[in-house]
Parts: sequence; C-alpha cells; structure tokens
Amino acid sequence: NIPELKDNGNFQLKFLPFLSNPYEHQRRIEAHCDVVLDNAIYNAHTMAVDTLWGGTPMIVFGNGVDMGGRVGHSILSELGLNELIAYSREEYIRIGIRLAIDKPFYLKMQRRLVNTTMPEKLNDFWNTERYVKNFETGLLQVWE
Repeated sequence: NIPELKDNGNFQLKFLPFLSNPYEHQRRIEAHCDVVLDNAIYNAHTMAVDTLWGGTPMIVFGNGVDMGGRVGHSILSELGLNELIAYSREEYIRIGIRLAIDKPFYLKMQRRLVNTTMPEKLNDFWNTERYVKNFETGLLQVWE
C-alpha cells in the first residue's frame, strides 16, 4: 500500500520458483526483473552476482550483523553503487520507490552498473583473471 506506486500500472512483485539450471535461472532475471530486492538477513550471494552482471539493479540492506548479511553491501560498494544500499527499512522502501518511479535515476544506476562490466572499464570485482593471478600468488607465498 505505497501511495507513490498507486498510479504505476506496471509495478509487480514476483516470487519466481527455484530452477536448478543456472543458465535458465540467469536468463529469467533479465526477462522478469527490473530491480531485485535483496533481503536483510542472508543476502543473495550468487544471485547478486548473476543479477548485477546482467545489468539489473539490486537494492540491499547495508547493516547486516554477520557475513551472510553483508555480501550485497560489499558488492555494491565495490561497484560504486552506494545509492542502492539502504541502512533502514524506510530507506530501503525509498530507494525501491525511486527506482520504480524515477526513470532517469533508474537508467543512471543501470548504466553505471553495466559500465562496470565493460572490458575497457572492467571493475576489479568482475576481473577473474586478476583474481586468479592474485590467488595463485598467495598460494605460492603460503607454500614457500
């Protein structure tokens, strides 16, 4: 019962069933979701990565008490999308409403997100080659 969304005829909240095929799962994010709402207790983890890599903005709570509740915050911080991190229920709702009714803001967030995946501007979060190299270096240092 959110007054700001009353005149927005396209607003829908969908709960999608589990799919065991990760490719079908990832494809349906783009097909069904304009925004993903992450929960406060145990964040999306792999779902967050799939969502964000596909260019779908995600709103997260940034005040998780344990590691499982801080994943989304860490990812959005690394990607420079702090405007999508909420620290209260009210802020979470406010960000969601803004993404739903403020098209320029939505497009700005989506464009910034997609830009993090572009090869010429690849954010370190997505740079698996760099991660593997650093991980291998770390393992060699431990070995020695």
